[in-house]
Amino acid sequence: MKLQGHQRSPSKHQNLNLKGEQMNNFKKPKSEDRLRIIIRSDVAVESATEPHLGIYARVDSDPMVRIWLPVTDATDTRKAADELLKAGLNFFDLGIIRRKLALALEDVKASKLNVAVKSGWHGNSFVYNGMICTLSDEYPRLHQNIRTRYDYPAIENDHLLDFVDVVGRESDFVAAATMVAFAQPLLGLQVSSERPIIYFWGESRTGKTTLGKMICALTRPPSDRTLFTFDSTPRAFEEALHRCSDNVAVFDELSALTEAEIERVLSSFIYTAANGRGRSRSAGCAYPDLRWRTTAVVTGETNLDTLSARRRGSGQDARIVALRVPPRTMGGIWTGCDVADGGGEELTEKLERLALSYSGHSYIEWIKWLVRNCGDARDRLQRTANEYVSQLTLENSDSLARSAAKHFAHLAAAGDELMKACIIDWPTGHPFEVMSRLYRAHLNHSQPEERTGDIARVAALEILAHVGTGRITVAKYGEGAKAEDAYISERGGERFVMIDKQRVPDFLSMSPKDAIESLRISGAIRSSGSSRYVQGPDRKDKKRYLRLALSDLETAAFRAT
Repeated sequence: MKLQGHQRSPSKHQNLNLKGEQMNNFKKPKSEDRLRIIIRSDVAVESATEPHLGIYARVDSDPMVRIWLPVTDATDTRKAADELLKAGLNFFDLGIIRRKLALALEDVKASKLNVAVKSGWHGNSFVYNGMICTLSDEYPRLHQNIRTRYDYPAIENDHLLDFVDVVGRESDFVAAATMVAFAQPLLGLQVSSERPIIYFWGESRTGKTTLGKMICALTRPPSDRTLFTFDSTPRAFEEALHRCSDNVAVFDELSALTEAEIERVLSSFIYTAANGRGRSRSAGCAYPDLRWRTTAVVTGETNLDTLSARRRGSGQDARIVALRVPPRTMGGIWTGCDVADGGGEELTEKLERLALSYSGHSYIEWIKWLVRNCGDARDRLQRTANEYVSQLTLENSDSLARSAAKHFAHLAAAGDELMKACIIDWPTGHPFEVMSRLYRAHLNHSQPEERTGDIARVAALEILAHVGTGRITVAKYGEGAKAEDAYISERGGERFVMIDKQRVPDFLSMSPKDAIESLRISGAIRSSGSSRYVQGPDRKDKKRYLRLALSDLETAAFRAT
């Protein structure tokens, strides 16, 4: 196998060579003939609608500079000269460059070349980080826009995967994030380009962003692990997804946007990310039609079901895999692990440290393994995934449930392959056990009425527990508002729990937004207008309070399930 790239030292792995693209053997030119340029036709640039030409330029014994341009640009010697300089041509006499280009255009050489413009699979070759991993002598050339290479450390460091080997046996979220990260090159062996959007959501400080950083560490070089943000234009979204084809693009903190911004972005992002292609553009664009096979991983605190842009029972359900991270009081991403109070935060900090120092070499080994075994791996993936889907679904399961089951089944099958490739060390059957539990949780989340009732019930019980323990005290009308974060006020013969708006998170273990919306639907919140908060009984007090009827809280907490 050859791993095609630029200026890489030989691989230590048997039968794997690391070398640059082959260069033509020019005789060393003299004086003003130091620069040699050849132009080739019949160049097939991926996704391009306009014919392209390949321009090969070399100065003395410097490395060959190769660029591919649309015919209209390649025949414009000024534009072509500028592009050669951008690509690294070490020759700065524009007049000579343009004259050499003009001469080369008079003698265009015919050649059959395919040029890749994105990472991922191209036939049986895999493009990643400015390199081509291949077993074949016929492989695509890299477009100048994807030749950037980020260095890996000379010393391998697998402490992160050693940690995942252990904690991934107890934490379903760490195990799932690992499978999501490594699954993408394997899923790329399939014909379908559609990928799900994985949404890790829940209250703050539960480890969601750390999961995103871990996924980036597992799949990207150390110097290229920046998380994408949602504060982007539609074009920027497309470029991020295109850049990460057959890989993962992690978008952090959806909640950094306002609710109005989330509403505006959500629908278009779901379909754009999952469908694998951007908007159609004019042929004059560098990439008239951006395409990708990318899994978008999103973190945030927002329950998407509360948004008007969220359409239950629509195609969105087939594209979104929502994984709710439990609240901090239950352990966050470490739910299921045997940790003492505060131990979850220590594990999160350790995971983040290990992700930061991880060398990343195992992802390259995984790609090499897939290239060597792509035929067998493809067959096993399809066979195992079909078996897992049949175990996850019932005979009367609807199409949306089956679509979701396929996503979880493919991830579980990818986990099996990771173990087969000796990348991860988990017990046999563990990937499917994890994905089976998360699939059931996903289905439960897909039942909005049941979920709303459950959230309201838990929230009501937590508030009543604070009443029972005396943390929420009884105060007469007009008293206690200034001194207490929460108190019980009696008015008109009815008692209300009043909680300072700024202190609501202290009385709930879940997202206050989810709890308040669920309590509103259950009838426990009585307020007019769009606000869920009211002014306190003391008009001199400027605070706003969440007002909850005590009788309604009891009804929400103890009604029959």
